[in-house]
Amino acid sequence: MTKERYERLMAPIRRRPKLHTAVRLAAKWLPFVTAGGFCLMSLFLLLTAQWRALVLFVLPCALCFGIVTVVRRALNRPRPYDALHFEPLCPYRPGKGKSTPSRHTAAAFVIALAFWQFGMLWGLPFTVVAVLIGLSRVVCGMHWPHDVLLGVVAAVMCAVPFFFFL
Repeated sequence: MTKERYERLMAPIRRRPKLHTAVRLAAKWLPFVTAGGFCLMSLFLLLTAQWRALVLFVLPCALCFGIVTVVRRALNRPRPYDALHFEPLCPYRPGKGKSTPSRHTAAAFVIALAFWQFGMLWGLPFTVVAVLIGLSRVVCGMHWPHDVLLGVVAAVMCAVPFFFFL
């Protein structure tokens, strides 16, 4: 994406203060929804001694988070707002780097995929939240679209082997 595309994407949001606030709040708080759901389900599985489900729930998430963290640090690609010199919609720290892949998106999607092992009632809402997190990362100007896609790919690659081969 170019600076002009990001500006066009963000312009309608910037013009509407309530929408701008809603986007910023969503970008900030939706990751807590997935993290909170993850923690609560992990605690429930632990307290009810459902060990196999606990391992299949926690391990792919931990693996994905670790791999994405290492890859981001190794690549250290600049974020769109640094590379294209614009102000994103969300609070930011200039020169942060570590854009590729999006760790927020990868974590949200691997958690959503982990919730699918408990059925659609659990998986679908977390998948919707994961999609919204991925979109918010691009709309806010924090990540390139390919960062988000690579986050989804990382989540799928970490989760699928656990759910289909274990």
